[in-house]
Amino acid sequence: MEVMPAGEARSAEEYRRLFLWALGGTLLLKMALSFVVPLTNDEAYYYQQAIRPALGYRDHPPMAAWFLYPFLLAGKTEWVIRLPAILSSTLVGVGIYFLPREHDATKARATAILYLVSPLNILFFPYTSDTPLYLFSFLSAFFFYKAVREERYLSYILSGAFLGLSFLSKYLAVFLGASYALYFLSARKDRRRLAGILLLVLSAAPFVAQNVFWNYTHSWANVLFNLYNRNTGMRFDLQSVALHVVTQLYLVTPPVLFLLYRERKGMTERMMGSPLLAFAVLFLVPIAMLTVLSTVKSIGVHWAVSFYPYLFLALFAVSGTERIAGAVQGMGVFTMAHIAILAVLLALPLSAWRNTRFYGDLVFFFKAPEVAARLMAFEREYTFSTTSYASAARLSYYTGNHFVVFGHGSAHGRADDLWTDFRLLDGKNILVFLKRMPNTRELKLFFDSFETGTLPVYGTQFHILLGKGFRYKPYRDLVLREIRDDFYAIPTFLPTGHDFFRERYFGEPASPPRVGY
Repeated sequence: MEVMPAGEARSAEEYRRLFLWALGGTLLLKMALSFVVPLTNDEAYYYQQAIRPALGYRDHPPMAAWFLYPFLLAGKTEWVIRLPAILSSTLVGVGIYFLPREHDATKARATAILYLVSPLNILFFPYTSDTPLYLFSFLSAFFFYKAVREERYLSYILSGAFLGLSFLSKYLAVFLGASYALYFLSARKDRRRLAGILLLVLSAAPFVAQNVFWNYTHSWANVLFNLYNRNTGMRFDLQSVALHVVTQLYLVTPPVLFLLYRERKGMTERMMGSPLLAFAVLFLVPIAMLTVLSTVKSIGVHWAVSFYPYLFLALFAVSGTERIAGAVQGMGVFTMAHIAILAVLLALPLSAWRNTRFYGDLVFFFKAPEVAARLMAFEREYTFSTTSYASAARLSYYTGNHFVVFGHGSAHGRADDLWTDFRLLDGKNILVFLKRMPNTRELKLFFDSFETGTLPVYGTQFHILLGKGFRYKPYRDLVLREIRDDFYAIPTFLPTGHDFFRERYFGEPASPPRVGY
């Protein structure tokens, strides 16, 4: 990876050439990483959603599946699954150049190079629900800037449409919408701008309405998950705040922190006088809101990722070309340190981890295809299942057979509630795959008979339970009833349409007694 030596002035042509090298080189590097890093659990999970096109899914709005689906027409290998993430993060780099180039094309190239060689871009190759959010939120902000600067109605419409697509990716898009609202509240107002704001809102509204309607007819499934099920037990936690702050400093990266320190004198005045001020708002407002939220909830490192491209555009406004170019070298070293660590971890033999408590998880992560191949011997006689959504997704991908999620499970990854009807499994034989020794005392209630076995792989043992004659009724009464009460208790303030889980298993009406939270 070619970087720019600090303190060395370069011509516009050299910046153009370096930008093209950074663009192509980092794209190839991400492709190479996509070939050597095993498929993650989340990637396998979203693959399972994408091969089942639907208007909505259990955990998140549907865009993660919709965005991946057309790529799968080219194949179903790991690198194809990752292609949307690889291309999206690269396209954002192109946008970081194109957006401010009218002000200073050379500095725009330097800023884009800084982004392209950052971990934010190079490590953005696994496919997750953050992939469409990352691209669509950037495109929304791109046209938001155009709308504010040029006052063109088409730009307002496109910004709103991409905001709606972001919302269909993840609910985190509401933080971007809040940033727009705050910016407009503090900016000048006239009739044309007010009309543009209305167009932005109306353009986003159909996408929001689609998700609301799907939830209304599907037990408010992903609304309950995102706003309630995953947020139980929230309380003030100073440690969570400290971890969040450290995480954000890490995402900013040491080279950018040093650059901001060097530019500290007069930085606020330069930003306030810049046409790129909007991007400082679009970055700082969501980060501030997430910081407030971190006082009562642990914030995942990925929650803020989609807002970080705006930071690079804000850097354009407060720093000069040579200082931004000088930060590229430090950024390259910082990124290569990550890649070196990843390379060492991938190169180590599995035996190096044999005495650790997570050795079995590592074997399953790296050798899932071999585990899947061993299970195929039972394909004709048994319906496959496992007790974990992550294991179910990986084994479904590597076997090509759907693995039912058997048992209560967690709040996360409950798409199988929509895909599996346990009534149809009554009397069938079910294989339950488990990473650890099963609790047969509980499982024996659900089968006429069963036997247990082991699958030794690379010095560890996975477990299987071979259940004959699945008993649906006790499973419904002991497991599905608990799932209903834990994950499908619809709040009183939500109107009810179809409640698929209650209607399917308990014959209850769409408006059962509901909790009052």
